[in-house]
Amino acid sequence: MKEKKIMALADENIMNTYRRVPIALVKGEGARLWDANGKEYLDFVAGIAVCNLGHSHPNVVKAIKKQAKNLMHVSNLYYTRPQGEVASILTKHSFADKVFFCNSGAEANEAAIKLARKYAHENLGEDKFELITMKDSFHGRTMATITATGQEKFQFGFTPLLDGFKYVPFNDPAALEDAIKARIETLRASDSNQNAPIPVDLVTTSGSGLDPHISLAAAAYQVGRVARQRNLSVSEVSSLVARHVEPRQLGLLGEPRVNVLQLNLALDA
Repeated sequence: MKEKKIMALADENIMNTYRRVPIALVKGEGARLWDANGKEYLDFVAGIAVCNLGHSHPNVVKAIKKQAKNLMHVSNLYYTRPQGEVASILTKHSFADKVFFCNSGAEANEAAIKLARKYAHENLGEDKFELITMKDSFHGRTMATITATGQEKFQFGFTPLLDGFKYVPFNDPAALEDAIKARIETLRASDSNQNAPIPVDLVTTSGSGLDPHISLAAAAYQVGRVARQRNLSVSEVSSLVARHVEPRQLGLLGEPRVNVLQLNLALDA
């Protein structure tokens, strides 16, 4: 099928939710892509950090073929061996005791927001619900994640947004401290015996104009410092870490698990 016909077919039948680059890709191998006209490209996008092993990697193709012959999708209503095996690998090579499988970064962030609010609701009180995220951040396109996103252009047309989100400039510990202080004073006005839990989004990956060399450890240290100054324990500072944290993007070397370990160490320091 010719390139123009591929694009016309998509434009006619698919909702215009994304502004696409006007090329129609038909084949991939390793880090290379080819469009319908045979033009070759070097792929630096990797499906937005999904195809990090490259296109048509023989081991990936082999595994997909093997599984497709055996069992397709059966939902989370039942147990399957591959799901448990993958979960075991992830828990053994990360900080986590358990994992949550989802379909997108937006769903992962939704789950993080819900987890923080549910924990606060059950353990700290119904008034402990506010989250602080960073200006110029991007967390997804669902209602909760566009509210968490600190960019009005993604929120336009979807108001009223969800309640309970505040925004501060990234890498500005003074602004973060002011936001936490304001929330604490508001809560203490109604309950002088309780501190305020502040869920904080430490890392942004798709924002505009952010310094890519700001380290996760530095951001975590800032949050930990503010928490200690306000007499908050680490358990009272719920940290929401965004998806797809790449060591090179944060100026860190080593496995991704190092980023999370540095986060925990910084908060405990």
